[in-house]
Amino acid sequence: MKRFQQGCFCPLLMLALFLTVCSTAVKAQEQQATRSFGLSASLQGGQTLVLVPIWFGDKITVAPGVGLQYSENVSTNIALFLVPKLYLDMRRVAPYISGTIGLMRNDPNVGTAVNNLQVGIGFGGEYFVNAKFSFGVEAQLNALINDLSGTSTMGLNTGAAASASVYF
Repeated sequence: MKRFQQGCFCPLLMLALFLTVCSTAVKAQEQQATRSFGLSASLQGGQTLVLVPIWFGDKITVAPGVGLQYSENVSTNIALFLVPKLYLDMRRVAPYISGTIGLMRNDPNVGTAVNNLQVGIGFGGEYFVNAKFSFGVEAQLNALINDLSGTSTMGLNTGAAASASVYF
C-alpha cells in the first residue's frame, strides 16, 4: 500500500500545480475583461494631461481629458482633449494606434487670449504590470491650428508622450 501512495503523490502534486496555474490564468483573463474605465496621467513636454479612458470592448478606449498649465505673471493654458485608442494586441505589452483632437486656450496676462485646435495621430505601446495598472509611451504627429478666432496659421510637429494608468 505504501508503494501505491508514494507513486500517486507526484502525479497528484503535478495535477494540483497545473490546476492552480490554470485558475490563475483564467482569473487574470476575467480581470482584464472587466475593465470599464480608468485614470491616466500623460506627460508631453511641459504639458500634463489627466485622461479618463473608457473601455468599449477589449481593444478600444476613448479618453476625454483636461490639461492645465499656469505660469505666474505669464499665462494660463487650458486644454480639453479626446483621445481614442485602438489596441492591436492585448498582451502584457499592448501596441496601439491613437488619435487626438483637442481645443486649447492660451490666456496671457498681457495681450489677447488665443484659441487653438490640435489634431494628431500616434503609435505607442502600453506595458501592463497587471490587469489594472500600466505604463505607456507614444510617438505622435500633430497638426496645430493657431488662433481659431483670427488669422489662423497651421503648423505640423512631432511629439512624444509617457503615461501611467490605473483601471477600474
